[in-house]
Amino acid sequence: MPTSDSYLIRGGIEGRERLRILARVMWPTTLELLKSVPLAADARCLDVGCGGGDVTLALSRMVPQGHVTGIDFDASKILLAQQEVESLGISNIDFRAEDVTSRPQTDDRYDFIYVRFVLTHLRDPAAALSRFYGQLKPGGMLAVEDIDFGGHICHPPSAAYDRYVELYCQTARARECDPCIGPRLPSLLQSAGFSDVIVGIVQPSGISGEVKLIAAITFDAIAEAALKSGLDTSENLGATSDALYEFARQKGSFMSLPRIFQCSGARRH
Repeated sequence: MPTSDSYLIRGGIEGRERLRILARVMWPTTLELLKSVPLAADARCLDVGCGGGDVTLALSRMVPQGHVTGIDFDASKILLAQQEVESLGISNIDFRAEDVTSRPQTDDRYDFIYVRFVLTHLRDPAAALSRFYGQLKPGGMLAVEDIDFGGHICHPPSAAYDRYVELYCQTARARECDPCIGPRLPSLLQSAGFSDVIVGIVQPSGISGEVKLIAAITFDAIAEAALKSGLDTSENLGATSDALYEFARQKGSFMSLPRIFQCSGARRH
């Protein structure tokens, strides 16, 4: 959803598979956020930074008489998402390759806009929120999920895990983005004009299952960006990746995603 020169995570087919795993890990907490929004059966929704369309598909089932549009700057992911939806015979979804920093391709207005893990990759998240405000109908709602990347937890202590968190933050900041944007979300929404702003924090974690894969696969997905920024060597990156997978396989090791801020607000006028 951000421009290709600010987004630090590998896209394409490999990126789609990472997002599929992330969507499954995130689904219980994302579902609770979506359920907190009063969506009419005929609502028009926009999924910003939709990736492979996992949440887009879920939203389409929540608004069976409505419509959901998914947008993402990664055209390869959009094509994969469109093919998947067509194979399922779902007719109330459309996908567009669109950069959130550009003027919207249509003048459509929405009852609900959902934005996950997008603002952290933008150099000007305030401008994006102003755009979303303008795309909502009066009375429409926005829901955002985004990260405070420094808020990871693991046990026992792991040098590789610490390096993962450190390098991700360094790589994001090298691209003038904010890897710890979560605490800023309420004030950013209010400044963009949203009212009735609500904020909460979730943090998927565990000692088994796919949640323990997220660190390693995300590290692999940022390795190229880190290398291009001169923040590490390919040899060190490979060694850290191996150590992260080994830590994930370690029986009883505890790993979390970053703290994730869930923030919602409404357009009243």
